[in-house]
Amino acid sequence: MARPAARLKIARFPVRKRKPLLSDERMAEVWDIRSLEHAEGELRDFDKLVSSAVSRCLAEDKGNRVEIANRLSVILGERITVMMLDSYSSEARREHHISASRFLALLAVTRRFDILDAVLREVGGKALDRADARIFKLGQRYIASINAERDLRDTVDGILQEPT
Repeated sequence: MARPAARLKIARFPVRKRKPLLSDERMAEVWDIRSLEHAEGELRDFDKLVSSAVSRCLAEDKGNRVEIANRLSVILGERITVMMLDSYSSEARREHHISASRFLALLAVTRRFDILDAVLREVGGKALDRADARIFKLGQRYIASINAERDLRDTVDGILQEPT
């Protein structure tokens, strides 16, 4: 009687999924805005960050990629395919870059202004959506009213302290 062949045990190591450049931690740091002074090569992987942003838009949107591609095609007036979106979302495919107009259109159709904000913070900027812009405007007016009250108080004090 022949012996059964011995089975080789192959050690399987869990493959760690690469952490995307636009991580949850990076998205949460809403007030961590980089300086406008950039070191040499500091934005070398900026294209990877944009690809990661595209990936996050696509992965977290309620619609599927076909719907997103169709909506982009309509608003841009040019054909956008799922394959194009897949290429744009790959950090590994460095030869496929999304144009600024397509990137901004993607952010608009997915309503992911938080992702735009995260990308802009890397170059020293900040994005505000319509609701945030109203709050910002209110804050500006509040500060202006405080400054006007101070100026009025200083003027009144100056008048009252003048000799008659």
